[in-house]
Amino acid sequence: VEWVGPLRLVWTQPPTVVDSLPQAGKMFFKRPSPGDTIRKVNGKPTYGMTRMEVLDGLRSGSIEMQKNDLRDQFRAAAARLLADPYLGAHSEWLGPVKLGWQTKPPWVFYAKPEANKHYDVPLSPGDRLVEVDGQPTEHLDRRGVLELLLGPGTTATFCTAWDDRNGAVAEAHNSTHQPQIEWVGKFRLLWSKPPTVIQSLAGANDGYQQPIVAGDVVVSVDG
Repeated sequence: VEWVGPLRLVWTQPPTVVDSLPQAGKMFFKRPSPGDTIRKVNGKPTYGMTRMEVLDGLRSGSIEMQKNDLRDQFRAAAARLLADPYLGAHSEWLGPVKLGWQTKPPWVFYAKPEANKHYDVPLSPGDRLVEVDGQPTEHLDRRGVLELLLGPGTTATFCTAWDDRNGAVAEAHNSTHQPQIEWVGKFRLLWSKPPTVIQSLAGANDGYQQPIVAGDVVVSVDG
């Protein structure tokens, strides 16, 4: 990652904007945003060019930018986070999605509305990032996930927390401690007898005839 004039670039294929200074707005019709890519220099596609070839083109000719899609935003954010010192944050913004690193795979802490135009089912808190370009994330740490997002692919696959019910239950079951209250998928449960719902996330009520609210109890499992 380096500054090239008013643009901070990561040398992906094609090069991706990580940040830009205000004066970049004078060079382009609109100031480039994180995730935008340099698609052509001197009318030639940058995909496959070396860093020096791109720099030579930037020095002498025209530049064609392409506005980002969600995957480009993830790529730019991953480059920035890998380049900067990690301060141990439990969650971090990747474009319009804030990911939590406390679990494997990482979970959605918050998703801005613009993220949802890329998915048929809107992202909700508690959803998991389960694949990047077909590669599973369930055994990867933060760096491993970011390195996948930095790649040249085009997809990032999420599943709803309760679609991943087996994984959520297994994660709680394998916990080394026995908390009185914990999240199981999209439900926060108090381990009373029977278990009591303390809180639920958006989308938790999908598949139920009546909304599940705080105070409801789990009276049976599989009958």
